[in-house]
Amino acid sequence: MKRITILCLIFFLFESSAFLQAASPLKSVRVVSFNVWYGFSKAPEQKAKALKYLNEQKPDIVSLQELNGYRKTNLEQDASAWGHPYSELLKEDGFPTGITSSAPIEDIQITKEGFHHGLLRCQTHGLYVYVIHLHPSNWELRRREINLLLKDIDALPANSKIILAGDFNTFSPRDQSEYNSSKDLIPFFERLDKQTQGNNLKNGKIDYWHIEKLEQAGLVDVIASQRNQFVGTFPTELRRSEDLGPERRLDYIFCSPNLIKSCISAQCLVNSKTSMLSDHYPVAATFQFEKQSLNH
Repeated sequence: MKRITILCLIFFLFESSAFLQAASPLKSVRVVSFNVWYGFSKAPEQKAKALKYLNEQKPDIVSLQELNGYRKTNLEQDASAWGHPYSELLKEDGFPTGITSSAPIEDIQITKEGFHHGLLRCQTHGLYVYVIHLHPSNWELRRREINLLLKDIDALPANSKIILAGDFNTFSPRDQSEYNSSKDLIPFFERLDKQTQGNNLKNGKIDYWHIEKLEQAGLVDVIASQRNQFVGTFPTELRRSEDLGPERRLDYIFCSPNLIKSCISAQCLVNSKTSMLSDHYPVAATFQFEKQSLNH
């Protein structure tokens, strides 16, 4: 009799838990973005640790940049390490971007013309997701990319729920006070532009136009909106011995204004683990929606 009572109690608790889960009106979607430094090839001994770390983050969507040398099967294999059965690779040459998801990836659009690394856009979890990797060393070309990106966004259906996640390779006016206090940021880019024939500085100054343009369009920098202080995403300790300049925030997650109230957390994932996985730190944001709202 006692055994039957215990079994009935276990069954009741299981059924109650399943019912509450099914009845819950909320759904969380966690987005992680990570530039993995030439497809982990620059620090191959760190790849297994990076895959484990991403799995620990329990992401629903992962945006990846610099998947150099990857084929679709490579990305599929990585995605399985953090439990994602769906993935899409932008291309198989140069500096590919990619996306993985715990939900089907649909409405895939790949644009190469006008973008230095290309642009990947898709739908997953009821969201339009853009995987971003802007030009690394030319403010004028980044401006062209931003204009093309905003043109693509403008063509989406009204009230679309939009996420932009990736390596923007540019600067936010929200970080300007930090950069103004740096004694080496401008001199570093002067050295870099001279060495590489780059065009990072606009008339000898940091160009904030790209992020300003996104914000003027209504897109929201979710990390800046939730942080208490500046945190940079490049460089990490893995390359600290090189002349890479002061720390700066190059990796962002933006959302459309109809999502900002749904963002319950957003942060640069800077810690002792991530400091040695790549030359960029990952960034993450978690959104919590009413389940029905994702279908509209």
